Amino acid sequence: MVEKEMNRETLKLVVVATDTSDRIWAKYERFCKEKGIPALRASTKEELGKAVGKKAAAVAGFKDQNQSDNLVKLYENLKETGGVL
Repeated sequence: MVEKEMNRETLKLVVVATDTSDRIWAKYERFCKEKGIPALRASTKEELGKAVGKKAAAVAGFKDQNQSDNLVKLYENLKETGGVL
């Protein structure tokens, strides 16, 4: 589903769970760079799933620009202060 939306160029942000494989992260990171979409690696599959209303999610895409901007800012602030997203 996320890849489909990436191809449609409707996503403003992609988040990949930290407990996914490096191969999966590399795939999405590369694809996001090609499409000009920010990509973050944060939270666990369980935590990411809860955030999007599922039991677990390895990858989540966000379409809303404001929500995406806020998540990126939060992520960057937490990285600077040693917090976790």
